[in-house]
Amino acid sequence: MTTPDAFSLGVGRLMASPGESTALSRLRSLGDPVSERLLGALELTLDELTVTVPDEVEAAVPEPGTTPQNFGFLTGNGPNAETVTAVRLLDQLRPGISGLIVALTAELARHEAVAPLLAAAPELTGEEELAAAHGAAHLALAVAIAVPVLGQADAPLLAGTPAAVVGVALGAVSSLLSEIPLPPAYAAALMDKRRAEYLLPVSASCSAEVRGHRFTLAERPITGEPDFSGTAWPSRSRAGSRSGPGSAKAR
Repeated sequence: MTTPDAFSLGVGRLMASPGESTALSRLRSLGDPVSERLLGALELTLDELTVTVPDEVEAAVPEPGTTPQNFGFLTGNGPNAETVTAVRLLDQLRPGISGLIVALTAELARHEAVAPLLAAAPELTGEEELAAAHGAAHLALAVAIAVPVLGQADAPLLAGTPAAVVGVALGAVSSLLSEIPLPPAYAAALMDKRRAEYLLPVSASCSAEVRGHRFTLAERPITGEPDFSGTAWPSRSRAGSRSGPGSAKAR
């Protein structure tokens, strides 16, 4: 499992238990340090955040059924993060609410009026900057959705608490980011980062299968046929170089 910085895109192996909601599975997959760090960064701001619940959200949140007056749950392998506990309780007390937040986050992220607001600023060129901006914008959207939905849900012990808001928002945004493309500039920024981190001198050896008396050394797939013009000199491309003798008899 990777150890991502706050708002980064790296997550560990998807952790899903039978009957577990998407939000809870995705939240647990991020790892406790990430969710706890973000809860600490956002909880004071959330305490001061006032949101008017739109009529559409009010209509979308189902009325609570029979809410249990007494409940309990058992955890193993040590204590859970506060956000994980909050989302687990939410799923028990108000089934379907976390799924509604996941669905609304994905739907609004595709909306023509919202999608441009989530795009990374054009002046950002670094890999870490692009990753952070991409994650932060979508997390802000998920938080903005979770606050009114949880306030309307009025789940006991959970309504509007920072742990519940951040936990379900992180689960929603993790699910969303696994399905949408990265910013257009991210691929080039990642390649630049890898090139800058190359350690020289280095040495390595391997065996390569040569087909058609030619081979390719490249950073990414190359399409089309190279033109060697009867020589064994390399044919350059933006992705790498190709070498091959001019005939089957050459070595």
